[in-house]
Amino acid sequence: MEKYSWLLPSLEKAKKKYRDSHRDELNARSRQYYDEHKDDEVFRQKCRERSRQYYKNKKEEKTQTI
Repeated sequence: MEKYSWLLPSLEKAKKKYRDSHRDELNARSRQYYDEHKDDEVFRQKCRERSRQYYKNKKEEKTQTI
């Protein structure tokens, strides 16, 4: 992996560019998936856990920045 480390910045740029150009499609797809599975308790539990983790990481980022 180290010998390809010079590629990482351009890879990140490409991923961001793809996400930005396909944002509406990706949002619609994830919304449709959520709507199909919203009654599934296991799915909802995973969503809640992922959300908690996301906000916990955000909070830690803020405290590290300050």
